[in-house]
Order: sequence, then structure tokens, then C-alpha cells
Amino acid sequence: MAKPLLEVRNLCVQFSPGVNVLDKLSFSLDRGETLGIVGESGCGKTLAVSALVGLLPPGGRITGGQILFEGQDLSRLNPKQLRSLRGRRISMIFQHSAASLNPVYRIGTQMRETLRLHQKLSPGEETRVCAEALRRVGLSMPETRLRQFPHQLSSGQCQRVMIALALLSTSSLLIADEPVSALDVTVRPQILGLLRTFRQETGASIVLISHDMGAVAGNADKVLVMYAGRPAEYGDAKAVLSAPLHPCTRSLLSCVPRSDRDTVFPPMEGAPPSLDALPAGCRFAPRCPRRQAVCQAQRPPRITRGGRTVYCHLPMWPGEGI
Repeated sequence: MAKPLLEVRNLCVQFSPGVNVLDKLSFSLDRGETLGIVGESGCGKTLAVSALVGLLPPGGRITGGQILFEGQDLSRLNPKQLRSLRGRRISMIFQHSAASLNPVYRIGTQMRETLRLHQKLSPGEETRVCAEALRRVGLSMPETRLRQFPHQLSSGQCQRVMIALALLSTSSLLIADEPVSALDVTVRPQILGLLRTFRQETGASIVLISHDMGAVAGNADKVLVMYAGRPAEYGDAKAVLSAPLHPCTRSLLSCVPRSDRDTVFPPMEGAPPSLDALPAGCRFAPRCPRRQAVCQAQRPPRITRGGRTVYCHLPMWPGEGI
């Protein structure tokens, strides 16, 4: 059996001593797969992928676990070694693409700089390759776009430029952090379609972070649900989204408007815990309608059954009443 392209084992990240902002996060991603990471704002989704590529905010550090990418533990690499991977083997579309582009440089200048890190081409070949990348992501007049500055493009066009930058690399892993959150609803399907095309044409794997459960359902092979820095549920996307095991997952799904759903899940009340006042047991317990004394006192166990993993004292297995 082939090894996963990416395997994260019990990853822990701290900013303050003794407080794991990310606490024993685990998941894996096979070649050519898409993993969707979902959860409330502040649950640690962006922090998790930032740890993967060595871009933690100031003060953050990995204190435990492994990040195995193509058999190499990224958590043990120095900054220079990580820079050699970013853009070459791992690409990232940041949450705010327009802000990720340098406003004082033309689009072509920034694309050529990325291209030169990994390929040696003549100036004419660089222009041709960059224009072709813009054409592939559906931007009209690509040669003109290369001469423009980021402020002359719309948010959707900047998002396409970021995807084009990913196309310039030979990455086997693309991380897309909220790639459609700031875009018009008419543009979102086009951007998600571009990601699917990128995966099909290159065979790359994708980590898709999104608040949009519909986007994850339509594009992900696996889903990881996070809450307050910990994993809540992980497994096949269709299984997780159609028959969630964790009360947190069910509460997230209750926020998705659907006309074809007979079952109504209870809404998620309350607010996520503060990092300086984390619950002793399950971090979701204060908001969970099923909580019991054990939930508030003990960390939930990791239970794996039938390819599904849930971190809960009282998982809701199929057939059990809500």
C-alpha cells in the first residue's frame, strides 16, 4: 500500500507555555486527493496549514508531533530547507489573495520572480509561460494583465492570479485557504472549478480550508472537522457530511440551508472557549447538548471505526437517535 503524500501525527503548536493552541492534530492525505478542513473561525484551520509550511505567526512554535511530507518530517527542517519546498513542492493560495500580491510590483514581475526560483528560462519564454498560466485560469488578455498592478484587478481576478502562480510550480501539494470566501457567489463555482482542473491536470493533492460546507462537500474526498484547536471528526467526506458522528459537526451542518433535509440538527449555541480558559475535558463540552460529567472532566478518546475517526465520549453512530 502506497504511503500518504502528507501525514500529520499528533501535531501540537504553542504560543504560551503549557497551552496547546493546536492540540494533537492528526490527518493524512493521499496523492491526488482533496482534504477539506472545516470549523468555526478561530478553530485553528489556518494555523494548522501555516505550521505545515513553516509560516507560523511570531511566537508560535511546534512542540510535538510530526509532519511527514513525501516521507520527510517538515517539523525538523530549518527555514532555508522549508523555503526550498515552498513554491516548488508545496504551493499555497492565501486567504486574502489581493493582499498577498505586492501592490508596488506588476503582476508579470511577481510571476516571473516565482518562475525564476524553480526554472531557468529566457525573458521571452518567461513571458510566454506566465501568460499561458493566466490564460489557463480564464483571465482575458493575459499579456495585458502581466503589465497591470494588483489594484487594477478585481478580487476574483487576483484569486485567479494566485492560482496561476500555483500552476507555475511543480507542486505535489496545493493549500487553498478560504479561496472563495471573499468572492461573489457567481465567481465561486469558477474558482472551485479551477482547483478541480488543477488537480486533474497535475495529479496534485489539495488541502481546502473553507467555511462553505457546500464547497467542501462538492470538492473534498476527506473532511477534517476542527474545534478550538483540536480535531473533532475525520473521515470520508460523504460519510462525515451525511451522517456526522460528533455533535460539533452536526451543529455546523445545522447552519447550512437545505430544502432536502428531513432531519434538523440542533443549532450551536454559545461561543468558543478562550485560550486562557480552556475546559479541562472536551473543549466542546460547554456547548454540547449531550454533555455528561465525563465530557467535562476527561479529554475525549480517539475512536476509529469503519474508516471514520471521532474524538468524543458519546459519538452518535448511525442508527442512534439525535
